[in-house]
Amino acid sequence: VGDAKLTTTIGRQEIKKGGGWLILDGTPLDGSRTLYFDAARFQLELPGKKSLDLMYIYQQPATKWLPRISSQQFLTSEQTEQGVVAWYTDKNKPLGYLDQADLYFIYKQDEAVAANGNNSDIYTFGASGDKTFDKNWSLHLEVAGQFGKKNNRRLCALGSNNRLTYRCNDANNTKFHLEYAYRSGDNPNTRENEGFDTLWGRFAHVSEVYLYTMASETRLGDFTNLHRVGLKWETTCSPNLNFCGGYQLLFAPRNTFQGRTGFSNNGNFRGQLIQGRMNYKFNEHVSCHVMCEYFAPGNYYDNTRNDP
Repeated sequence: VGDAKLTTTIGRQEIKKGGGWLILDGTPLDGSRTLYFDAARFQLELPGKKSLDLMYIYQQPATKWLPRISSQQFLTSEQTEQGVVAWYTDKNKPLGYLDQADLYFIYKQDEAVAANGNNSDIYTFGASGDKTFDKNWSLHLEVAGQFGKKNNRRLCALGSNNRLTYRCNDANNTKFHLEYAYRSGDNPNTRENEGFDTLWGRFAHVSEVYLYTMASETRLGDFTNLHRVGLKWETTCSPNLNFCGGYQLLFAPRNTFQGRTGFSNNGNFRGQLIQGRMNYKFNEHVSCHVMCEYFAPGNYYDNTRNDP
């Protein structure tokens, strides 16, 4: 249309926006086997390095609209989910300073199917900015606020996801990342629900092993009530081999589960996480990775759960 270009995708598809922080996995209960969404997506490329992405998402936990190729009638999520996404991107030096800015609105409605499913109407408003200062330093900042209703409580929550990167510009393309992420936690003693909802971002962003540790508080992949500070490192040894590692400190903004077995009465330090990963690409069709993780619990947990 004029100088604009429209791309339409309707049906089962994979969608990843904003690094996958809030939109990545439409099927969290089947692990990493699938990430698909049943959606209608309209991507409008605008003049001046700008774009608008509009989506309607409809996810059934036991899909009937577009059946799965599977004889197992397991649920892929705990609720029927539908939502609307509007995502605007400007890569034409927004604000005269940034390299890229994103503004987005996400509406998500949940209707519980499983016992631990949600009944909710969640409105998320977010913004992010990216800036490359020079050949070495770059920065990503993102913040999102949530409002609405979740399980008969008014929702008011906040989240943020940030990364400062230093590139060594050496032969191995070595990089260091300093990361800080925040997701507000719920205070069960108030009428409001202050816990940040991960929407369709229920994925192992933080850790594979801690994914299951946190599932005892919320649900699988539902990272919330979290301060995370991390230092990560990447290097490429050859075109087919690269390594990355990291050290993270994890905190809980609220001691939500005090008095429950496994949790302390006043601790907020979740613990320390050490990670390492090797990726190897055999050819254009076959690749593999080896991952190691070590988690040492902090005083957020009681003595029954303090083993690394």
